[in-house]
Amino acid sequence: MRIPLVQTGVRIEFTDGTSLDARLFICATARVQDVLNDERLFVPLNVQGHVEMINKNQIRRVVPNDG
Repeated sequence: MRIPLVQTGVRIEFTDGTSLDARLFICATARVQDVLNDERLFVPLNVQGHVEMINKNQIRRVVPNDG
């Protein structure tokens, strides 16, 4: 049985000082911090309808942004 993916709104702040509002793909049973702390080097994001893979080494902070 597969666990469905959901998207949660986040603001990603990068190490270069820029930021990005996007939707992070996560398993329905996971938390955002679970995705950020797993062994994968990249996280999948929905950015204005396009999927982008972001290198975790470039992320300084992630803030929930569902509003």
